[in-house]
Amino acid sequence: MHIVGEQASKLVHIGQLVMNLNGTVRDLVSNVFNYPTLAEKPLLSSISVPTLLLNARNDPFMPTAVLPHSNEVACSVTLELPHEGGHVGFVTGRFPGQLSWLPQRLLHYFDAGV
Repeated sequence: MHIVGEQASKLVHIGQLVMNLNGTVRDLVSNVFNYPTLAEKPLLSSISVPTLLLNARNDPFMPTAVLPHSNEVACSVTLELPHEGGHVGFVTGRFPGQLSWLPQRLLHYFDAGV
C-alpha cells in the first residue's frame, strides 16, 4: 500500500487500530471507508491546481458507476480510468506481478511539466 499526502497519517492509524484489535483484512474492507470517499466527488470540479486522478475501472472498492466523468472534474484535473489495475497499485504481468506501471505513470505525468 502506498499512502502519500496530508491525510496519510489518518489512514495509517486506522490500519494500526484494526491490527491492534486482531482484525482481519475482511474487517478492514467491510468497516473502513475508502479514501477518497464519495463525499469529495463534488469538489473535483473546483480543483485549481494540476492534479492526476487515476483509478482503475476494475477496482473492487470503487465501482465504475461511482467514478467521476470528465464533465465532473475541473479542467486542471487529468482524469485517467484505465480498464485494469485493480485496487493494489496497477500490478502487471504474471504472478507475483510487477509494480512498475504506477511509478512510471507518475514520473511521466510530472516530467510533462505539470
